[in-house]
Amino acid sequence: MPQLGEQSRLVAASRRHDLVVGSPRFERSGILGRAPLECFLRVAFVHPVIGLLTVLLAVFVMSRGLTSRRRDSRAHAARRIHRRWAPWALAAMALSAVTGTASTVFLRQDLSLGETWHLAVGWTAVAWMSAAGLLTRAFTRNPSLRRVHPWLGVVSVALAVIQAILGIQLLP
Repeated sequence: MPQLGEQSRLVAASRRHDLVVGSPRFERSGILGRAPLECFLRVAFVHPVIGLLTVLLAVFVMSRGLTSRRRDSRAHAARRIHRRWAPWALAAMALSAVTGTASTVFLRQDLSLGETWHLAVGWTAVAWMSAAGLLTRAFTRNPSLRRVHPWLGVVSVALAVIQAILGIQLLP
């Protein structure tokens, strides 16, 4: 039995389509099944959109980090931007990984976790980016770690790009 709000939505939909709730024509019209499908399609594209924005943000942060290693006037501004936006890029990567895993578990019955490399590469990119972020905490104690940090960042962004390419085939 539909809830009160859902029933009024169905009645309003039936009036728009000139249908009577419970009639055979109403049942064949697909109005009952249309709303969950539309909701699924909206929610199912949340992860790919977040993922694309995350990859773009990660590439931007990486470019600022690599620019900050130069010995010119732009280095200081690039270092400030990199320091400000890198935690947000890591948080966006983690959010994207969580939404991807959740959408696979809750929305995509046609997929199972670990069925493709998309999931493993995505979480690996998050791990590499986390390692790069944690490494910054040790810069003052061991300055030689500054040579390792950019490589971890480049590898994590490369993995994120590969992961995005692998995800294209999984779009609903």
